[in-house]
Amino acid sequence: MARDLIEVMEQLGYQRFMIAGHDRGGRTTHRLCLDQPNRIIKACIMDVVPNYHVWTNITKNWVIRTWHWGFMAQPEPFPERLISAVPAEYFLKSRMAIRGGTGVGFLTDTAINEYIRCYTLKTVTGSWRDYRATATCDFEMDTADKDKKIDMPLLLLWGARGQPPERAKEFLDVWRRYASNIVAHEAIECGHYIQEEMPDKVIQHFTSFFKA
Repeated sequence: MARDLIEVMEQLGYQRFMIAGHDRGGRTTHRLCLDQPNRIIKACIMDVVPNYHVWTNITKNWVIRTWHWGFMAQPEPFPERLISAVPAEYFLKSRMAIRGGTGVGFLTDTAINEYIRCYTLKTVTGSWRDYRATATCDFEMDTADKDKKIDMPLLLLWGARGQPPERAKEFLDVWRRYASNIVAHEAIECGHYIQEEMPDKVIQHFTSFFKA
């Protein structure tokens, strides 16, 4: 996916660019910064810690709260079949509410209906393969690069209420082991889906960081 971004930006005429990614997009951003540091001017990573750190710091509470990581990484088509047995609305609302930490009341009916419309076997299968990669080939690459720090200017944003208190408090400390140039950061008083819950705050950070 990081290579895809390079190819897309080249087609648009950009050899170097700035990037922001949330959650899975944050992992792609991290990998892009590791593999192609000369391409990235500045980066923002939102509400996600490095893949290597996640798999090597598993706790009981994390497993219970973040059950979908292990479930979605199971061999195909086991999780796809189980998920397909319930309506998309049930799984999306329950998972987003648990993962988000603050419910899903910030999403409009239009937004939820669009999630449901896009929730087909094709998109489910693609999503699950991403989680399988996280536990296999991605983890192998991240293990090889575990001592390599990214050094472009980095903005870190995370939801103060989107994860267990101990994880929220350690977020910045974790990233300091993987990045040497964190120039701005904030624990925003919201859940995991910070760009949906606090869009004005995110735009404010983007404007300040990327224009500086």
